[in-house]
Amino acid sequence: DNGWDPPVAPTDMLESHPYIFIRLWHAKQMKENPIRQLAQPRLPWAYRGHEKELPNAVLINEYGWLWLTRDGQPTSLTQNIYRFLLGADSTVEQRRELYAYYLAAMTEYWRSHRKAAGVLHFCGLTYSRPGDKPRPEGGATSDHFLDVAKLTFEPHFERRVRDAFSPVGLMIDLWDETLPAGQTRAIKVPVINDLDRPWEGRVQLKLLQGDRCLWQQTKSCRVESLGREVLSFSVPLPKAAARFQLVAELLGFGDCPVRSVRWFRIRASQ
Repeated sequence: DNGWDPPVAPTDMLESHPYIFIRLWHAKQMKENPIRQLAQPRLPWAYRGHEKELPNAVLINEYGWLWLTRDGQPTSLTQNIYRFLLGADSTVEQRRELYAYYLAAMTEYWRSHRKAAGVLHFCGLTYSRPGDKPRPEGGATSDHFLDVAKLTFEPHFERRVRDAFSPVGLMIDLWDETLPAGQTRAIKVPVINDLDRPWEGRVQLKLLQGDRCLWQQTKSCRVESLGREVLSFSVPLPKAAARFQLVAELLGFGDCPVRSVRWFRIRASQ
């Protein structure tokens, strides 16, 4: 790793920090959630935009920009972001849940499209300082521990991001957070296998409103070692204007299903 310098040898990697939420940190007028940028496969930015010209492997080792302190408060770099996403009166629980949700979705995205040689989250262990003061006195980043001495992770992070980093993983390829009522939506679910052997099992996609399942379908899937397969589902969208979620579950890998989740609202008919 040569940092921000060019690679010295063909075996050196390019370090990439594709922070899509950084736009909400310094934007004067914030109109759209940056998560929609992930609707298309993208090559992760690295070394001043020369990633297309250089043959070196790209390694993503920072990509969140949604940090919260260990007590669930925004850092000096994320005050504007949570204000835009959740409003001025968001709770600790809301912020922690949203952080884990978006971090898992971005992890799935960068792993699934196979545009990077590796994906590492920033960061495993670091400081946690109040974010209501400017840097360097105020904290800019943080980790996901509630209790460092006991190694207790924040539960939303542990559940969501653990699944996103599963060796056999999946992703609901949906990035719109508002959908039209009553239509049928084609949803793709890529499945990846980072094991040294083939994987075979089932993938179940469910449409939920709260705890109530409105629709579900299960398909068989086989993925070769280091491979990727894409399943397609036709999902009937509800007619009622409300909040829903899609949940894809990988069945047959480990003791618990590996999940990908997408929240969305149905737009009221005109």
